[in-house]
Amino acid sequence: MIEYFAAGSTDKKRLGVELEHFIVSGITQEAVDYSASGGIRTILSMMMEQYPEAVAYFEDDLLGFEVPEFTVTLEPASQLEISIRPTSSVAEAARIYRSFRDKLDPILARLGLEPVTAGCQPVSRVKELNMIPKKRYGLMNDHFKITGTGGMEMMRGTSSMKVSIDYAS
Repeated sequence: MIEYFAAGSTDKKRLGVELEHFIVSGITQEAVDYSASGGIRTILSMMMEQYPEAVAYFEDDLLGFEVPEFTVTLEPASQLEISIRPTSSVAEAARIYRSFRDKLDPILARLGLEPVTAGCQPVSRVKELNMIPKKRYGLMNDHFKITGTGGMEMMRGTSSMKVSIDYAS
């Protein structure tokens, strides 16, 4: 194990952060569907208007966008994820996230929605959550229908935060 970890060491001293959000109704706390009126597709479009330099991600539909400091993508049941580019400090990652939320939160408020950063879907039943139009997720969903016991719940009903840390020793 020592050799494995030693091979990954670097002098760059950076960290990356990914944070997933459930977007829910401010009244019922139920999940917001991707294609619903005022849903996740609408939120992505409105967010992109805030970032003129944004490059959109398309498959069969709008699935996210990229700007120099971060990328916004969607997890299978429309969990909204921000992936902050590697930074040199926690303070810098926090600044980028706050700036993102300063643009996201007024959009959500206008639509009567809220972001929830929790490990599992707070109210909506997993079986009732629609998947985004991404081929890979459709294939995964088909696979999970015939194998395992928790794949559908993992794809639709969970969100997470991930931190990647470069290390020097």
